[in-house]
Order: sequence, then C-alpha cells, then structure tokens
Amino acid sequence: MTAGREDGTAGALGRLRTSHVDREQAVDVDPVKGADLTGALESSRFILVRGPLGSPGGRRVALGLWVAGVGSLKQNMPETYDTTGLAMTGAALDLGLNGRWFGVYINGAYASGSIHRESFNTNYALPNPGHVTAEMAAMRFGPRFPFNAVSLGFGPTMGIEEVNVDRVRTGKPAGIFGGYFEVEIAPLCDWGLFALANANKPTDDDQVYFGAQFGVFFEPNSRCRTERSTPYGLLTGVPPP
Repeated sequence: MTAGREDGTAGALGRLRTSHVDREQAVDVDPVKGADLTGALESSRFILVRGPLGSPGGRRVALGLWVAGVGSLKQNMPETYDTTGLAMTGAALDLGLNGRWFGVYINGAYASGSIHRESFNTNYALPNPGHVTAEMAAMRFGPRFPFNAVSLGFGPTMGIEEVNVDRVRTGKPAGIFGGYFEVEIAPLCDWGLFALANANKPTDDDQVYFGAQFGVFFEPNSRCRTERSTPYGLLTGVPPP
C-alpha cells in the first residue's frame, strides 16, 4: 500500500493507520527531493483463515510410515489369524486437494509384519506365527479446521485392500469402509508434518482393523510465501522524476 508522500522535511514521521491500531515509525525523507512512503500491514485476518493452513496451497503430496493391524482374518481361512496391536509396518503415499474448510485425498499403502494363529480346530500344518502383507488404496474426504499453522480434519474412508498370509491365504481384493482423523502441522509455507489415524471394516468376513500414518507433506503455497516475505512497516524511496 502507499501511505502517502512527504516533502521538504527530513526525518518525517509516517503513520500507517488501521481500523484497530495506529502505528508510528520515523523515516528519513530528503528535504529537497522528498520521498514516497510505502508500507505493509500485518494481517488482521482471524486465526482460522490465515497462515499456511488457513490459506492452503490447494495441492498436497505426502509420504509417510504406515503402521496397522489387520483384525481377525476369517475370510477363506482354515483357521483364524490375528495381529498383536499394530504389528505391520510399511509406507504410504498420499495425494490430496485442500480447500480451507474441506479436503479430498487418495491414499495408497503397503505394509508387512507378523501374525499369530488364534484357533486350532484343524490338523493343518500352518505357520505360527505367520508372515502377513497388506495392500490398500483408499479415498477419504471431509471437513478440516485450520488454526494458522495447525489443522484438524476428519471424515469417511472407502477403498479396497488385499491381505495375504504366507502358506495360509492368498487374499483377494475386498472393499473397505471406515473413518479417519488427521492433524497437520505446517511451520513452513510449503512443508509440514501430518499424523493420521483410521479404522476400517472390510466387506468380507475379516474384522475391523486400526492403522496410523505419520509423515511429511509438500504443499506449494505462494500466498503464504508472499505474506511472510512482506516487510511490515514503512519504507522510503526516491520518487520518480
């Protein structure tokens, strides 16, 4: 913004005025040539709509660690198998479109780990513990609530998964439905950290399972970079001839 022009007095006192606060700053003005006074004001937008997550960049890519359990596996199983806690670990890739109040994301993940045998109703020579792998592709969407450099989001999840247990089950794709809760932290304009917790129920006889993702996201945000690079206060410059 241009605050005005001062002529004829060195060391003039410039003032930037807002509807709430007056700010004064001494500036040096050439007594003969004068000077243009320009200035920038700190953002007075409410905390929910400012900062890197209050004005998101719109496009997000994230890479993270996926830890999960698979619940009790019963579909096409001669015996029941289950994981102990979040016994599987792997990687997840996340692509998303972020608005200020809403987000849509596509997530792909792969993990492997150990699984133990729960039932002993047959004489099959089955491994205990066994090795389990899981592949998942899902979409999630829902509202998000930004607080400057932090945002909270939640909503439904839907997609497909395939869970295999070595020497026990060659899995087939099954649908999944569930929900998620996510926290994002963005101390920088383009980079941030996320933590995501979710619960999903397969459409077959397998039981509900829980998982979590932790990682880093990249979200180009030119508006945030512009706001943070703007010098607050008054500046002087020699006016054009």
